[in-house]
Amino acid sequence: MSSSNPSQLEEYLELREQYDYLLAHMNAARENIEEVYRIKECIANEDMEGAAGYYADMDSSIQLALWRATTKGGIWTVEERKLMTAHGEISRLIADMKKAEAV
Repeated sequence: MSSSNPSQLEEYLELREQYDYLLAHMNAARENIEEVYRIKECIANEDMEGAAGYYADMDSSIQLALWRATTKGGIWTVEERKLMTAHGEISRLIADMKKAEAV
């Protein structure tokens, strides 16, 4: 790769960023596979409170690393991601849990 070609450098940097993001995602998935499994299990069994509890216990940096689009190899399905969005059922339950703890 020649430093005289800015487009090649930009392409390389973009690919490197995508690679680093995917690597962080896969490491987070591997290191937290039990929690991911439990969340998926709770969702499959329609136990949203259980899923919210496991998700709330995850560090926000892990949540962020796991937040990769399904179409880009992310671990969460489209339906699971909808539940975890700011207005999703799991997020609402977590907010309710935090309110109850504050009282």
